[in-house]
Amino acid sequence: VHAVSNKARQITIDRNIDIIKGFQWLSTLDTRTSDICKSYSGLTWDSNKNPIGHKKNYRTPPAHYNCRSVIVPMLKSFSELAGKDLTFNN
Repeated sequence: VHAVSNKARQITIDRNIDIIKGFQWLSTLDTRTSDICKSYSGLTWDSNKNPIGHKKNYRTPPAHYNCRSVIVPMLKSFSELAGKDLTFNN
């Protein structure tokens, strides 16, 4: 079930890539978390799937049997989407 959920999430991300600036790996961190999921937890990639601040290749969960990790999209800000500065002066 989790593999299907992750695949559906990735399809949704791919179809909305124009509003996504990157991706983050989110792992459930507890006593059952695998070494691979611990090593990927919190890592980010840009929208072209290039690593940001690390050297691990982009991949989508599941990383192993019973994997509970997910890829979370990082959305562009309103300023980035509008292509202009949207700050307000108070």
